[in-house]
Amino acid sequence: MPRFIVEFITLLNSIRKVLSTIVLNRIRPKIETYISHSQSGFRPNRSTSDVVWAHRWLSAKILNTPNLQLNITGIDMSAAFDTIDRTLQLKTLREIINEDELRIVQFLLSKTTLDVKINGTNTTQLFTTNVGTPQGDSLSPVLFIVYSENALRNARSNETPQQVLPNEIIYADDIDFVGTDPPNINDIETSLKNFRLKVNVDKTEHTELRKDKEDWKLTKKVGSLLGSKEDIDHRKHLSNVALNKLSNIWNRTDKRDNSISANLAMLYYFNENSNRGRGRPTTTLPITLNNDLKRLQNKDVQLTTKEDLHKLQKKKNSIPKTGVDRFHRGNKEDSRSCEAG
Repeated sequence: MPRFIVEFITLLNSIRKVLSTIVLNRIRPKIETYISHSQSGFRPNRSTSDVVWAHRWLSAKILNTPNLQLNITGIDMSAAFDTIDRTLQLKTLREIINEDELRIVQFLLSKTTLDVKINGTNTTQLFTTNVGTPQGDSLSPVLFIVYSENALRNARSNETPQQVLPNEIIYADDIDFVGTDPPNINDIETSLKNFRLKVNVDKTEHTELRKDKEDWKLTKKVGSLLGSKEDIDHRKHLSNVALNKLSNIWNRTDKRDNSISANLAMLYYFNENSNRGRGRPTTTLPITLNNDLKRLQNKDVQLTTKEDLHKLQKKKNSIPKTGVDRFHRGNKEDSRSCEAG
């Protein structure tokens, strides 16, 4: 059971998802002309790589330019998708798309109902929601970045000659203001509040970039550190941790496979003798096992019953042969000479 409400996921019906995709394909070109170039989230041919390389360029500029100082102020909005004012959302879209497209979006945003399920069991009755964008389809994140773009334009409209809002580097609801002077967070917060967007003060991060300082290189942006060497070292460390975990898994798997191999060899040994009606050992023991067979084994089955043997035989027969028996029970000449003896 989820510990917090934010750990829940939203599931939408298939018809709504199809309709949302159709609408998105119709309005996407118009949306692209409205959204700022600084936004890299939920856009075609854009990704976190654009954000990473923008910060990389700033880092290189700092290291190669004496006496240059930049300030990066990163803000994060709390539950941004769930606080959107739908009336303001439709008002913003009215300036971008035509009436037919607007009516479809309005239909998708109106009279939305939810019910909560935990472990597949309904815990509430249906209730109506009238704020936020219904998450779970391809249209909702695009509606959000349109909404946030309008909010940032509103913030820029409040600029004064004494306080100019710096340029932004944006990915979805993660916004970095970049300039020689830090922005006035209180003014930005006030402007965003007009759109019911709340700045998460605990996640607001101020970073000062200067050539004679080193601590900024450890600042993380969309998963990457600002310092190139520091980021590479960090990724090497994460790779070593991941490989060590895999190594432990492989070691346990090898021990299990060796046990299975011995068990299979014994089972086939007795199966061969039983089929020939003999009580003495033969020279056609299944000495080796192919890796394909190892991958077919059920980790939880102890291969000690007749039923298990039939299951294994069925799996063995399902493996395509490549000119030689995958189980290497000896060549045909050895088998015939053994049977003749």
